[in-house]
Amino acid sequence: KRSILSAVGQMRQLWARVQWEAEVRRQREDAEKKRTDLWLNRIMPQWERMKGYAWVQNKWREGLPAVVRGAVWTLASGNPLHLTEQLFQYYATRAQEALADGPPSESPAGSLRALRARSWSADSLRSLGGAGADGEGKGRGEGEGGSLSDAESSTGVGGEGLADPRSPVSVPRPAREESRRFLLAQELRRMRRAASKEESVHLIEHDILRTLAYTGMFNDGTDLNRSLKVVLGAYAMARPDVGYVQGMNYLAGMFLLYMEPEAAFMCLTNLLNRHFFLAFFSMDMEELQQMFRLYDESLRTALPQLATHLERVGVLSEHYLLKWLFTMFSKSLPLAQSAQVWDCFFLDGDIFLFRMAIAVLKVLQPRLLEADFEAAITLLQNLPQDLDSELLFAYARYVKIRDDVTDSMKKMQHTYCTPQYIPSLRADSGPGRITLPCSPLITSSERYRACIGSAPKYPFRASTGGALPLVSSV
Repeated sequence: KRSILSAVGQMRQLWARVQWEAEVRRQREDAEKKRTDLWLNRIMPQWERMKGYAWVQNKWREGLPAVVRGAVWTLASGNPLHLTEQLFQYYATRAQEALADGPPSESPAGSLRALRARSWSADSLRSLGGAGADGEGKGRGEGEGGSLSDAESSTGVGGEGLADPRSPVSVPRPAREESRRFLLAQELRRMRRAASKEESVHLIEHDILRTLAYTGMFNDGTDLNRSLKVVLGAYAMARPDVGYVQGMNYLAGMFLLYMEPEAAFMCLTNLLNRHFFLAFFSMDMEELQQMFRLYDESLRTALPQLATHLERVGVLSEHYLLKWLFTMFSKSLPLAQSAQVWDCFFLDGDIFLFRMAIAVLKVLQPRLLEADFEAAITLLQNLPQDLDSELLFAYARYVKIRDDVTDSMKKMQHTYCTPQYIPSLRADSGPGRITLPCSPLITSSERYRACIGSAPKYPFRASTGGALPLVSSV
């Protein structure tokens, strides 16, 4: 009898807990619905007027509803580079062509030897509609020791070390010349991209599956997987001076969770044009060291005891800060928390990332003060996934950053966006040049006008497997 009463009591407790959890869940859903209605029906229709109100900014810092997050990020980031959907189409098409051409050869000589060998192959001729392996006749001058095409001669192909291979197939001269011109142009495109950083587009494939892997949203075959390749490839073409750098996939992935590929490309390109990110992804070590110094000063001001302990055990800010800041915590925190970090970043600017980093250290301070070097590094590079969100963002909001640090950050951004005159080193080489570190290499107006009208409206459709239709070559 006692066992039966005990079982009944446990069932009642279990049922009461289930009811309590259901009520809490219902209250959260009601609160989320009211919050979404507020943003959709009151704030967004009057965005320009409402965005400056203190109560709106407080709601913003509490976290945006998912349904309006993409729109608010887009409005808050603006479009200072004046990017368009047509430019996105153009760069995405160039990225697709680069992937189709394949990576560059190890050396120019090796690539040209491969070019000559492939120019007589039956496969390459068939791909161009030429004769097959049993093609009729042999053109004048065909076969071993045949003359070079005009395209090859004009680029200096031929000469020492490039002996003519015996032709494996007898083909008409026009088909052979067409094949060789096509393959030479393809190889020259590879070599031109290798001179910049456009060839980094071939590295994107290796990082796609790592993007927010714990969510499974970017797995092979998903729409987000294909869209991420398109957006990152387009950025690598738009900024050949920067190319694709590991870590960009997390930033582009976060944008794609809340907006279409065209908008994600525009937001990503404008974001990475900010000094804070461009200095990192372009490997500007002088600027990075300056940012680390500003962060260290802020840490010593906010958490002097912890800063002293980390210095004593040998933990430097470089050991953990790069992973946190330049993916905006999307690689280190759960999705809900990292999305709220992004919300606050688009409201408060770059300095909020310093505040957030110090807030994370504040939450982990009791454990870090007892940790040696290895334990501290392990903890900082693999943050706990159960950090208290309310406590974390409360700390981040009230972390004090000295005015001189904030002013230095603004000055660095302003200097990075100010044209600089670089005098010529030689008296006979002109007056010098003007450089702007944050200025992207935007397509010339002629090429831009040429792609208008020929670019498709939508770059990606799931039914086409993510393939982009080619625009006319420019």
